[in-house]
Amino acid sequence: MISRPDIQETLKSSHKITELPEISDQFTCLPQFNETCYAVIKGTRRCFEISPELNLWISHKKEPEGDIRKEIESEVVRLKALGYWSTEQPDRPVSNHRLGLSLHVVHGCNLACGYCNVQQGTYGDEYTLMSPETALKAIDWFQAQLGEREPTLYFYGGEPFLNWPLIRQAAQYVRERFDPCRFEIVTNATLIDAERAEFLARHDVFTIVSIDGPQPIHDRNRPTRTGQGSYAAACRGLEYLKAAGVRFHLRSTWSPAMGDYNQVKTHLAELAGDPSKVTVGIEFETAGSDGTACYHEVLEDQFQTSRKDPNEISAMVCQYTDQLLRADLSPDHQCDAGHAAFSVTPAGDIYPCQVAVSNRAFRIGNVRDQTRDQAGVAQNPVLGAFLGQTSEACSTCWARFACPGPCRLSHPLPKNWPYCRTVSLQLSQALEIAGHLTPERLERVYPNVTADRKISLDRFMALREMIRNRHTHLKPLSLFPAASNHP
Repeated sequence: MISRPDIQETLKSSHKITELPEISDQFTCLPQFNETCYAVIKGTRRCFEISPELNLWISHKKEPEGDIRKEIESEVVRLKALGYWSTEQPDRPVSNHRLGLSLHVVHGCNLACGYCNVQQGTYGDEYTLMSPETALKAIDWFQAQLGEREPTLYFYGGEPFLNWPLIRQAAQYVRERFDPCRFEIVTNATLIDAERAEFLARHDVFTIVSIDGPQPIHDRNRPTRTGQGSYAAACRGLEYLKAAGVRFHLRSTWSPAMGDYNQVKTHLAELAGDPSKVTVGIEFETAGSDGTACYHEVLEDQFQTSRKDPNEISAMVCQYTDQLLRADLSPDHQCDAGHAAFSVTPAGDIYPCQVAVSNRAFRIGNVRDQTRDQAGVAQNPVLGAFLGQTSEACSTCWARFACPGPCRLSHPLPKNWPYCRTVSLQLSQALEIAGHLTPERLERVYPNVTADRKISLDRFMALREMIRNRHTHLKPLSLFPAASNHP
């Protein structure tokens, strides 16, 4: 990290400008939001608030003259010296740093949700439990792929607690074979009791709970296989999780038929005891234009609240704010399927992801007979080409530098559809939030910082604010210099 005296000297020093590439050619202008101009360095995720003069230059409408041009060029030199200017995006693919394996411990579920996109958890199979032999072979295969990457094991279904003995055995096997390893489980919580919650806490299993809102909505959306409501059982399981101290998150997918969005979000926040532990997304295909418009109104209302209270930030834009603050140091937003993540079915078949399992697409091999020891996009050019497709609309969209895109296996190539408009809205809000960062807002974007990391974040923010106060034409949104190894 650059020390404070070095910062002061760099800011004070004058540099002789020799040969700078045409600055306007290195930028892409972003749309103006609330009369503020933004630009991103091409091929990177480094965004800046820019002056109207620089905006005209980048847009090739008017070149700055005399002192203004010299001011802009001096600011570029200063940014380069401090590490906030880079025209090359670091090679930081997710697959170099982490690897995830989803164990489909059961193809089956105790609920019969009408909107389920994996055939009530069966993925088109008969009700099937993964055997211990298959699970352990899958974990052995997973370990062989790891190298130096950080592992995460996901317990997946259907409803994974239908195969509770296997979850215990698999977790213990992983702890004996390689540690540390992160665990996650996706569940409807109806089968969680005190013993199971204590196990989740002991092994630090991050638990994602599907709850759809107040009881009438939840029971209508998520009935049991016998037609009874499941809300009471889900809430009971959630209370066990809280009592045991399990890390959890509530997740719901909203559509207009569920009623008022804010009512659903508020109810889940009350259940969780913390709004940051709740995600209420939207199913664009069923929401329609009216539902999407309603969702955008919610986004705008939350954003206006955050503008009135500088210490608030909408959790719905935290993902994009984080990307802007970390810039090139943030993880790549490419799809993990087939290179940083895999799924294994009860039969032992290896697929790139859960959607591929549901579609029976791009089977890679089988852990039982090790038909594919080294699996991935590099060994599956058809999958790689499929996931790498982009539409013409994507290639010309201003938000492409930060957009993760919809699932290629679930949707056709995107164009100007509700998903795209929603990402653009959230990213535009994140630009303004990132530019008006406060220590309190910093805690909202990085809610689980340790004491040491908090000090580090504060120091980086202080450095950024010094640059922003000194600069007129180029004010960085990113917190971290390109040379930083900060996560």
